[in-house]
Formats: sequence, C-alpha cells, structure tokens
Amino acid sequence: MSEHAAFDLGADETRVRSRLDIRRNPAAAQLAAALHLDGEAVDLVALALDGEPLGANRYQLPPEGGLILGDVPDAFTIALVRSVQDRGAMPYVNLQRARITRELLKGATTEQYATTAEVELQRMQKMQAYIAVRGSENIFETSDVPADRVQTVAKVLKPVLDHRVNKTKWVVLRWPSSAMAQQAGMSTQAFEDFYFEVCTFDYRRYGPGMKALADLMNKTDRVHLKGPGTDLKFSIKSIGAVPCGGLRNIPDELLEAPHGSPTLRGEGQVERV
Repeated sequence: MSEHAAFDLGADETRVRSRLDIRRNPAAAQLAAALHLDGEAVDLVALALDGEPLGANRYQLPPEGGLILGDVPDAFTIALVRSVQDRGAMPYVNLQRARITRELLKGATTEQYATTAEVELQRMQKMQAYIAVRGSENIFETSDVPADRVQTVAKVLKPVLDHRVNKTKWVVLRWPSSAMAQQAGMSTQAFEDFYFEVCTFDYRRYGPGMKALADLMNKTDRVHLKGPGTDLKFSIKSIGAVPCGGLRNIPDELLEAPHGSPTLRGEGQVERV
C-alpha cells in the first residue's frame, strides 16, 4: 500500500485529501473480505474508488470508527471471468446497483420493461449457463417501491426467468455483507467465516441421515413439537418428505409441510406461519 496526502490548513479546521493505492494480499485467508480502514478524529466528506464516487450505500462508518468498503468485490467477478475463459467459454458480465434498480422500479412502466424483457430474453436465449452473485449493504433497498410496480415488472420479465430456469445451467449466490451480519447479530468477519464454511460444506455427507429421517416421516401421521413457549401439533400424513442434501440449494434441508394450519398451544407469539 502507498499513500498520497494533501493538507489544507485553516484556522478552524484542516481538510485532508488522501489517495491510497491498495492491492489485496494474495496470501490473505479471506480474499473476499471487506476492506477496513482505521482513522481517528476525522469526518468523511467524499469517497471514490478507482475514480468512481461512492454513495453512502457503498460503504459503512461503524460506531467504533473507521471505514468499511463492502459490496460484491470486483476481484470475485474477475475470478469468475477468468475461470469461464479457462474452460474455453465466453463470459458476458452485467453489473447492477441496488439503488439504481430502486430508482428504475419506482418509475417503472409496462412499456419500458417490455422492451427490457425483449432484449434480455434475446440475450438469455444465447446463453448456456447463468451465474448471479447478489450482494447489497442494504437488503431493504427496494422496500419503499410500491408493490404493484414490483408485481408488474416481475410479470413482464417472467419469460426471461422461465427461460433461464428451464433452459440454462444456472446458479444464484448471495454475497455475505455487513447487512446480513447485522441481521444475524454477528460481526462482519465472523459472519463471512460462518457463511463460507456453510456454503463449502459437503452436504452429501448428510444423505444417509436424510434418507433415514425421510423414511420415518413418510410413515408418520401426527407430529408434536414442544419447547419453552411452544406446543405445536399437526399432521404430515401422506404428504411425502423430500431429502435434498445439497442437490439444489446450499444450505439444504429435508422438505415437508403440515396439513392445514397447525394447532398452537402454550404461551408465546407466532408470526408469519
């Protein structure tokens, strides 16, 4: 790392313009970790990365001080591009920003997104594989977009989604962000470690155990779950248990659902059942 700094000295304040030339250590344990910069007794006025001004959604100023740069890092995208090229394929990259997507959705019209759907479907029809990596420092960025706008856009773009799901090899990934760490009540670094350990676990090892549990559930009628503040009774007779074991999703599960609405007993509160 190298640093270039200029100081404007005033009677009441000092303004510092600093440029850092930084390269990630290739021997680092977490090559995709967020960048943490420490500082004391300074107020951030403006920030740019590779010459591009960064909005407040692209960085964090934690209460304990310092600066954190997150988002899906370019290094990961570059690694995907190189990996695709190494296999003799041709990569096509489309970068999006959550705040820009929000702005587009707020003013969305059927005519506008019909054109978008036409263009995107033509492109998707030329693809054999699809990789999406989604990461945002504010997972609620589009929460104030009217629901009817979101539903309209989803309906218009559905042919693109249907072709991608049914006609290509595809995978959609979440990138661990500080927003996700906050939801989990964890530090960013601890959550990143947890996330990547979970995603790289060999779920095929759970196969025999999942099959045994599925066999038991397929023979079961009544289920009773009881714990502090919880007393649930319901039927799973003839529904059929589906063991996945990492075949489609990571983390994965054994799928099952009760008949009708569970009978709730005991004290406590149940939301979004």
